[in-house]
Amino acid sequence: MLLSDLDMSALVREESKGRDRLVPRPLPGALPLLGLDEAQWQTLRSWLKPTGASSKWTWMIENSQEKTERAWLHCESLLCRLLQAGWCELIRHAGKGAAQNHYLPYKVVWRDKEGLRRALGWSTQPEKEALQELWSQWQPRHPWLKDIAALCRKASMQVDTSRRRLRLLQGLDDWLGEERFGTERQFSQVVFQHTKALAKGDKEWLAESGLSLDACGISPHTPYFFLAANLDCYDEVGLLLRSSLLRKGSALPTESVLDIKRVAGLVREVRVVENFSVFQTFTQQVASGVSDAVVVWVPGQPHSRWRNAFSHLVSLCDAPVYVACDLDPAGVAIALQVGQLVEKQGRSWQPWSMQVDEDKLREGNWPLETLDRRHIQSLLQQSLPDDLRNLLEAMVRTGHKLEQEILFLE
Repeated sequence: MLLSDLDMSALVREESKGRDRLVPRPLPGALPLLGLDEAQWQTLRSWLKPTGASSKWTWMIENSQEKTERAWLHCESLLCRLLQAGWCELIRHAGKGAAQNHYLPYKVVWRDKEGLRRALGWSTQPEKEALQELWSQWQPRHPWLKDIAALCRKASMQVDTSRRRLRLLQGLDDWLGEERFGTERQFSQVVFQHTKALAKGDKEWLAESGLSLDACGISPHTPYFFLAANLDCYDEVGLLLRSSLLRKGSALPTESVLDIKRVAGLVREVRVVENFSVFQTFTQQVASGVSDAVVVWVPGQPHSRWRNAFSHLVSLCDAPVYVACDLDPAGVAIALQVGQLVEKQGRSWQPWSMQVDEDKLREGNWPLETLDRRHIQSLLQQSLPDDLRNLLEAMVRTGHKLEQEILFLE
């Protein structure tokens, strides 16, 4: 059956310019849903999964069981059966030119999607209600998760998505509560009992929600403290790390940094950089003897173990600290966080290479996003070094931000 075969007397046709809407006279479920083959039943199951009240026809074609050139006929036949049984309405758009009197499906509007699911025994409503109860009962212990959990309680999600996000956040809450530190695979094993179960979509959703995995102590690879310095480091027993090793740049466990009791060697300054290629550039200068700096790489939003190791290192080095991060709102926030750690150790710090002219900001062609603008307004409410305040105001004027690496390409 095709749309041209429908009994139009059983439909109300509402016309407007360039479009019409077919509304069945029968109420949803007043007539049985008949004449579907097995593939159409499977297609209907796919169509009913999303939570929305309407679906575009192009999406419905793409999500049908028929993947050949017969997909359109397969879907149109199913659509006719749904219209006959009163379960949906159809919005059509008129063609152009000579085809202006020929209307094609544009969007299907469900009249009672959940009722159809129940009638077919496919309803997920009981499971949704059970999950909603679990969301309501769960109160995250870690403050970083409270806002995300509150949003999830109000959000309309598919059952599988709701179940997965609840499990992910509960696992993350335990991870943070235990102050664990590890790789994405290790975290995935703990939460999902499989090292590769943490999906790209999970990470993107957490990032969009404003949560940094790095700050939670979860990194793509084994987390280390990256350091370059022309220093000999001693623990309680004796020599722990030789300058010949450190000057070339070393990836150290945070525990090793915390084991250092004193350092020997000339330290004129401590330079902290966010971009790893910039860290490598300054490591080469230390290795060649051009620089007497201690160079440290800060991995995005730093975890508590990194912060503890860095604070300990700063306490051992009687030298000013210079912090250079990406010229974006996140970079400013990281610089402030590093600066606070320095101040707690009674040392001075200042931003470094985080002030550029507005033409340079535009040069990177990296526009601010909505979340960036909100972050900037939040940061401007804080007490800031002049360089960072000027940078944020320049971002607002230009609408652009800049990666740190661009400043060190020459």
